[in-house]
Amino acid sequence: MQLKQTVESIIVGQGNDFIKELLRKNNIKIGINKADFLRNMFDAIDEERLTLIMLEEWLYEIEGWGDQHIYLYQPLSFNMDQIKDMVISSQFADRLDRASTHEFPAELSLTNISITNTLISFSWHRGNRDWFRVKSKDFQRNEDGDLYDFRAFRQTSDRSVVRFEWYVTNPYCAIFMQQPNIDTIHEDILENITSVLREIGLCQNQLNTVTINNAVNSMSADPSHVTATSRTLRTDGGHIDLVSNLPDGGIEDVAAVREVSRAVNPANFRSSEGKFKLEQEVHPSLSRDVKLELFGFESRIRIWVKCKRDDVYTVIGMIWASN
Repeated sequence: MQLKQTVESIIVGQGNDFIKELLRKNNIKIGINKADFLRNMFDAIDEERLTLIMLEEWLYEIEGWGDQHIYLYQPLSFNMDQIKDMVISSQFADRLDRASTHEFPAELSLTNISITNTLISFSWHRGNRDWFRVKSKDFQRNEDGDLYDFRAFRQTSDRSVVRFEWYVTNPYCAIFMQQPNIDTIHEDILENITSVLREIGLCQNQLNTVTINNAVNSMSADPSHVTATSRTLRTDGGHIDLVSNLPDGGIEDVAAVREVSRAVNPANFRSSEGKFKLEQEVHPSLSRDVKLELFGFESRIRIWVKCKRDDVYTVIGMIWASN
């Protein structure tokens, strides 16, 4: 029963393409809409063809990836064995390898720590539940001469995810968050994460950021692989905006803007920002086209589409290689 409740709470909040992939991968009948998906998944659970482990593996790949902000930092100075020992000795030892499928905390909470030979991953979850009017389900009923009018609402549930991850083979670690960058939301979450890392002993003060100004400037000048739709260069006292208004083209496709962009010396500016499109046709390792923004001085990446874990790391790899 709990697995069915989890499926109903989490699965219906995911994109249909992702759900179809889960069903197809596990030879479960798909159907046409989410009502079909849910019914077929319930049948598969009853027949033990869909298990908690299968659901966890699927969520690991798709939940909380894309449509998010990413911050890049210098790698940790410990190996995986040392990190595992430090976690076990900390107050967060009970989160190690704990399944988080059923977690819907009201506040953003650390739910899982996973450590392998190649990856350390900390996950925070927050549950979001709301009620939406469904007028088509309204009805009236007469009881004992009194007319009653019933108004229907449908409850929806989803989860937002925040992660800190470091692949030991990568020269960076990253924080991934599905939270808006307004007020002090990001600052509060980043402090929450670093406080956990400090408590464990993985950092003394703050994580050391890695600026990605060079990536912004390099990708803006690489039309064969990336479409740069805007570029902003900032210095004390002013800034330059270079923008393409073409529906399918970028800065390099507008002759006058291209000439200005190539004439600018980025070394004279302290920060660079840019908006880009990565097309699957050019980058076949991506599962879909990806729109993103880079904020060089902030070491922040904004991915604007939901995608898979592999897509996100492919995009970061491209950015890092251009930096």
